Amino acid sequence: MKMKKRLVQTIVVAFSVIALLLCGISENISVVEVEEDPVALSAGTGTVVQPTKDDLVIIPDKYNTGATGYLKTVGLGDTIGEIEFSAESGGARNAIDFRYRNTTVVGTIAFDNYDFSAYPVAVEKTTEITRKIKLVFNNCKFSGFSANKEDSCVTFEFNNCTIESFSGSNATFNNCKFGGNYYDGMNPFRNVEVNNCFFCDMGSMKATGKEIHTDGVQMYGATGVNVKNVTFKNCRFEIPPIAPAGSTAGINACIMIQLEFANAETVTFSDCIVNGGGYSIYAWDKDKGFTLENVNLKEIRVGCAKIQGTIYPRISSGVSMNHLTETSALYVASVWREDGKTHFSVSNDTNQERILLIYTDQGKYEYVIPACKKGSQMTSSDVYSEMPFDLDIVVPADCQYAICFDNTFEGCASQIRFVNWSKENVYLSEEQMSALVSGGEDILYSGICGDNVEFALNKAGELTLQGSGKTYSYNSAKKAPWSEYSDLIRSVKVENGIEALGEQLFQNCSAIQTVDLPDTLTVIGKRAFAGCMGITSIVLPAGIKEIGAAAFCYSTLNNIYYEGENLNGIEMNGGEEEILQKVHYVENTAAASPIVIQGSCGNNISYVLTGDGILQIKGIGATYNYNSVKVAPWYEYRDLIKKVQIGDGIVKIGEQLFRNCNNLTQVELPSGIEIIGKNAFISCKSLHFVVFPQTLREIQSRAFADTGIIAATFCGTYNEWNDINVASYNDIIIKKLICNP
Repeated sequence: MKMKKRLVQTIVVAFSVIALLLCGISENISVVEVEEDPVALSAGTGTVVQPTKDDLVIIPDKYNTGATGYLKTVGLGDTIGEIEFSAESGGARNAIDFRYRNTTVVGTIAFDNYDFSAYPVAVEKTTEITRKIKLVFNNCKFSGFSANKEDSCVTFEFNNCTIESFSGSNATFNNCKFGGNYYDGMNPFRNVEVNNCFFCDMGSMKATGKEIHTDGVQMYGATGVNVKNVTFKNCRFEIPPIAPAGSTAGINACIMIQLEFANAETVTFSDCIVNGGGYSIYAWDKDKGFTLENVNLKEIRVGCAKIQGTIYPRISSGVSMNHLTETSALYVASVWREDGKTHFSVSNDTNQERILLIYTDQGKYEYVIPACKKGSQMTSSDVYSEMPFDLDIVVPADCQYAICFDNTFEGCASQIRFVNWSKENVYLSEEQMSALVSGGEDILYSGICGDNVEFALNKAGELTLQGSGKTYSYNSAKKAPWSEYSDLIRSVKVENGIEALGEQLFQNCSAIQTVDLPDTLTVIGKRAFAGCMGITSIVLPAGIKEIGAAAFCYSTLNNIYYEGENLNGIEMNGGEEEILQKVHYVENTAAASPIVIQGSCGNNISYVLTGDGILQIKGIGATYNYNSVKVAPWYEYRDLIKKVQIGDGIVKIGEQLFRNCNNLTQVELPSGIEIIGKNAFISCKSLHFVVFPQTLREIQSRAFADTGIIAATFCGTYNEWNDINVASYNDIIIKKLICNP
């Protein structure tokens, strides 16, 4: 792949053993390019820069998680405040006992800025304690921490702590960093909540002298103790399968839900990043008769550093996976200013060298970020510190704002981070916007994939196959020609004339989200779409005659729409059960627009967003409220939304439900709506018309601020309208109002 030529000053640091020996390991330097003539941003005109999801919910990294600063060392058997530790296991660990020691302790006890890492900490026999005790650890460090597996009156909270390994129940973790040993980062059992935490550097620090595998988190249950009520929110797992030469450790998974001793229920991973492992995700019962129920993995971004694949093929029936996508851009997590410079923590989880572009009020800067190796490419000489994770990229200026883009392909930039200390709107000019997003249709790569079939992949990630007959089949030795671009392919369109898709044609192209199959298609080969976890729905044309074994990633494929009359005439070589469970008969393709995202947005309310831009909300009662930190679940896809259909039974539209849905033009409000929440439609600039039902009782502040309303119709009379509480900053509704006489 040829990159554009730039007039740049380049600093190159090779990630080789020789360079590290000569120069020392520096976490602050990568391959860097800075433009000689920075171009200042325009101000006050153009397109206003909007925040991304990663600006509102910051990705965990080594700078914003874990303990920092001076910590007080804790020795064996020390007493801290009213808590007495005791030496246990022959002086090998510090124990906290509430039965025979610490008998008067009750309520909340806080530990601030302590280093417990000289000895593992254990809290014993808590099931025998009836008084409520909460131990809170703020900015502390642990080599290991273990607690009872059962429910208990003794609970734990860890804030900004560094923990090599935790095992136990009844604990909450916020902004903690796990890792630095050969053991699992966490073994949770019951009532464990993990928020904004970072699991990293596994299997690469302390020798154990024995063979052991390492997981980011492993759930296996305990005899008589089911795993229950475990949640991970906005957590990151950077666990490439590497360990120092001569070690006996191995990396198994980022997320391992592998039942060995008990059942598991109500386990959730949401808005997480995983990168590494043999398979990145396991979720099965290991054939021991245990069950997984209500186990959900949703909104998961997956990197390239796994060895075999993303999801272990054996998935328990009680597991659902929604919107798992392959990472296709850089991450920027922490951003801070220090000593007149601006720092950016940048990570690359893709198998491709990528370009970081930063627009600031001080100028424009570009950096080359090295590729992450695939797990199968790593050797014993690879070490975690040389991976392109949490690189400290330094802009030599004290910036008032910065807009970060992944600009690997010119004209197809994606905004990945926006920070604004100026507290004023930031604008990109038309010229700047054109340079960033102008080249989506440019062909990136093309060739042949059949005797009479050609393909073309453009910079927007659209792969098109056209021609006649059948495509070639591929295998592990001879992969499809676009395999090196698999993390870029967003959609596949197979043109009419193509009759058969060969084996392993799109295998592990897990960034694919939509597939358009032609009426002429009759055969889908073995493993053709295996590992394509981003495909949640697909339309099978009526002419399909054969579907090969493991043709799809059935664990993440939620809906199969079939345009034929029945499936009996289709030869299925494995996967029959999965197909029959998920198939829907449709009369035409228009009735089966692919599902982009679906889920819940209220206690009894569900939503579905389809590829045609229609967002359907159904259920009973009030939707959830959202805000700038907890955005609506479809916020990332807000530009896709053109029409909103709200079903009967919904009585309240929650706060910020449709904020910044710039392309929303139609809203169907049912009879029964009583309240439209604060900022519900704010900045929906394409929304020109709205019809309010007679049941409406309240429009909260800024619900329709900065919209494009031309006419607002109320189905009741003016007198009835006057009874409605219309809060401030909704003047546009009042000015455009039309009522019945």
